[in-house]
Amino acid sequence: MRLRPGHRLLVLAGLCGAAAAAVAHPHGRLDCQVQIDAGPAGLRGIDLRLALDAASSASLLPRLQLPEGGGPATTKDGRQFAELVAGMFRQSGWMLKLQALGADGEPTGTALDLADPAPALFSRTADGLVTVAVRLQPEAPAAAPHGWALACQDPSWYWATGFAGAAQFSATPGCKADLQAMRDMAEQAKALQAAAQRAGVPGADTAAPGLLQGSGVRAMAGTVRCPAP
Repeated sequence: MRLRPGHRLLVLAGLCGAAAAAVAHPHGRLDCQVQIDAGPAGLRGIDLRLALDAASSASLLPRLQLPEGGGPATTKDGRQFAELVAGMFRQSGWMLKLQALGADGEPTGTALDLADPAPALFSRTADGLVTVAVRLQPEAPAAAPHGWALACQDPSWYWATGFAGAAQFSATPGCKADLQAMRDMAEQAKALQAAAQRAGVPGADTAAPGLLQGSGVRAMAGTVRCPAP
């Protein structure tokens, strides 16, 4: 089953909390981590790990009923959420946007479609955060002579997202992975709310508690370059 971005958002809202909280823009925070599997011949895949914020995790955990040590979700809600997560990052620049870099170092062309060859796997960190891991890959090795640009951001302004540091954005040894400049998380949340307000999005006048005063920094995008063959 394929869900359009708006439908995915509604399903995720229903899974993550009550309606009053779900309409807030931004609603919550997603921390992204990627390991890019690439080489001179092209990009072979991306191992993605997504961590939900504490409030969203607390809402999801009772419904997921994770097996000991993590693994595929065992409930209907959990399986639906697993499909949703994979779909969000799979195609059309929704959340995970992968583009080839041009000779000028800027992203060029449309986002590459990605497929998930295996079910998303859930786990729980020691401090109670829900994480989701999935491997994404192009249908064929994606070649880009100047490298790739990869962004983790929500075009619907619903989630504050990004990479917390260099350890969350890495590539195959021999390739060079660089994050964009880090940005204050509270500033990002305020910018998301302002963009949602300009777009007339319902719920843009409110935000999930703590996001507009949140601490920490994130980078929403980075680049990967590999040596020529």
